[in-house]
Amino acid sequence: MPRKTKTPPVQNELLPLSFLGLKEHNGRMVVSSRDVARVFDKRHDHVLRDIRNLIEKDPVWGGLPNFEETPYVDPQNGQTYREYLINRDGFTMLAMGFTGDAAFQFKKAYISRFNQMEHVLLEKQTAEWQQTRLQSKRTRLGETDCIKKLIEYAREQGRQHAHKL
Repeated sequence: MPRKTKTPPVQNELLPLSFLGLKEHNGRMVVSSRDVARVFDKRHDHVLRDIRNLIEKDPVWGGLPNFEETPYVDPQNGQTYREYLINRDGFTMLAMGFTGDAAFQFKKAYISRFNQMEHVLLEKQTAEWQQTRLQSKRTRLGETDCIKKLIEYAREQGRQHAHKL
């Protein structure tokens, strides 16, 4: 099976969503097992095998919504085959088990993003951030009180549409 697109080199950055083939399906974001095979430069039958192994290890976790088996029609020969639609958790579990350069790059990018999120969360715990947040709440409360007083004043003045202020 010829490879269509090789994974572009990445340096601690996740691949663009369009390259991954991310799409909406029944109200949730998924990627197909065929796109996973393409991105990680693996044979689709091997990706299917790896998914089935994950499902066998834990059928409850490995079922919906993490992995949804579905048919697709191959545009080249018109035949119907099976693929899995995979959500974020299923994709992460699957990709963490892959080896090779593309998998290594993905893992580095994943760790980098995790570290960025941790930094943001820790930053929110600083006294300066909490003080800024408290001041913003006080400001919004003052603005809300001012608007309420304006509406009340308009009502007292007999304005018919004071509630629209």
